[in-house]
Amino acid sequence: MTSTKFLLRFFRDKRVNGRADLPDFFPVWLDIGEALALLDAMPGGGEIEIKLRHARDALACVPTALSTNDAGAFLVSDVAGLASAATRKITAAGVALPGSFIDAVRADPSKGVILIEGRAATTSPLVAEIWRDGKKIVRMELPLHVAPVEDFYRWINLRGVAGGAVARYSRLGVPYGFPDTESNGKHFIFVHGYNVSETSARAWNSEMFKRLWQSGSKAMYTAVTWYRNDSQAWWWTSRTPNYYVNVEHAFATAANLAATVNGSLPGAVKVIAGHSLGNMVISSAIVDHGLNADTYFMLNAAVAQEAWRNGVVV
Repeated sequence: MTSTKFLLRFFRDKRVNGRADLPDFFPVWLDIGEALALLDAMPGGGEIEIKLRHARDALACVPTALSTNDAGAFLVSDVAGLASAATRKITAAGVALPGSFIDAVRADPSKGVILIEGRAATTSPLVAEIWRDGKKIVRMELPLHVAPVEDFYRWINLRGVAGGAVARYSRLGVPYGFPDTESNGKHFIFVHGYNVSETSARAWNSEMFKRLWQSGSKAMYTAVTWYRNDSQAWWWTSRTPNYYVNVEHAFATAANLAATVNGSLPGAVKVIAGHSLGNMVISSAIVDHGLNADTYFMLNAAVAQEAWRNGVVV
C-alpha cells in the first residue's frame, strides 16, 4: 500500500456529495496483484476476500476502477459514478471489498485503487488483509495521520479591525497537521472577497488549502478573513444592502494585514492572492503600508483597472 498524509472533513452521510466533495478523499493503491496470482495458483481453490480494518472506526472508503496510471483523475475530471458513490465505513471488525474489485485486480494488477475519507482524527493505521477460505493469509499496514483540515494552516482574523464580530481568533503558531519543517519554505496567503461571513471564510479557506494540497503544493498556507459582510441581513443571504461600507473596511484592514504578513509569517518566498474585494485590502496593504510579497495574484479583482498603472497601484 502507498502512504500519504491526508485531511479530515466533516461528513454528513454515507456517500460522496458531488465533485466538490472529492478533494476530501485521497487514493490508496492496494498492490495485491502478485499475491492474488500466487493464491489463485495454489491447489484447492477457495474464496479470496480483501478486508480493510481501522481500530478507531475513523475511516471510510470507496472502491474504484481507477489504476495507478489515473489514480488522481477524480480531482480534475469526471470519473463515472464517483461523484455520487456510496462510502463504506472501515471498522475494527473489518469491511470486505466487493468481489468485482478483486476480479478487476486479477485482470489488471495496476487496478486496486480505493479512495479514503477521514471521519475523525486518528493516528491508527489502515490495515488491509487477504483471506482465503476463512483464514487470514496476508496483513499490511498503512501509517496515517488524520487531522482536521484547519490544523494544517495558519489563520489571521482581522474582522475586529473594522468593527466586525469575531468568534474565531487568529492562530499564528506552527500548524499541528503540517508543520513548517515539512514545507518547501514558501508561504501562500489567501484573502477572500466581499460578502463572506466568518463561517463562510472557514469554508473558503479549507477548500482553497485542500485543492492546493491535492495539486501538489507543499507551501505553508495562511487564511485571512476580514469584515466584508457589513449590513448583511442574515448569514445565509447572498447580498448586502451597503456594498461601499465594506470597501471602507477593506482600506481600514490593510495596515493590519501588512503588519501581520511582514512581521509574523515565516517563509523565504511569500505569495499572496486575493479574490474580488480582497484585492482592495491587499493593494492598499502593498502601496500604503509596505506589505512585502514576492508574487501577487488577483482573482476576479473588484479593483478598477484604472487603479493600476504599469503594475503599480496609483
